[in-house]
Amino acid sequence: MKNPNPSKLLSKTAPFKRRPLLPTSLLLKGLLFTMATQLSLATPRLIDQVIAVVGGEYPITLYEVEKLSSEQKIPPATALKLLLQKRLLQYQLRSRGISIDSFTLQEAFDRFARERRMSPTQLREILQREHRYQQF
Repeated sequence: MKNPNPSKLLSKTAPFKRRPLLPTSLLLKGLLFTMATQLSLATPRLIDQVIAVVGGEYPITLYEVEKLSSEQKIPPATALKLLLQKRLLQYQLRSRGISIDSFTLQEAFDRFARERRMSPTQLREILQREHRYQQF
């Protein structure tokens, strides 16, 4: 058997076409874009944070404190105190098996206001000024 001539083999095969290379700057931009995208997806962001838990069941989030603070124009420490009182009351009611529907609560609020010779709106305004009222 005769050894084929390598130059003849190369000439019989299809010519190899070289694709033009991308400019280095374009490759670098693509790499940087990919890295930036991956980093932005991988970087954790604080959306909300639990800052207190009452009875292991009633969390208070940073968002709730900030929202109450801005709504009632009170310092965050006061807002946190009000939320802690509310969650503690919820915890105590639940642990004792007491539940109150919103209708019954509204009736009690209205009766409390009438006993003090004022309308529920007046009582609400007074309590809001003293930062002691939250919509239930």
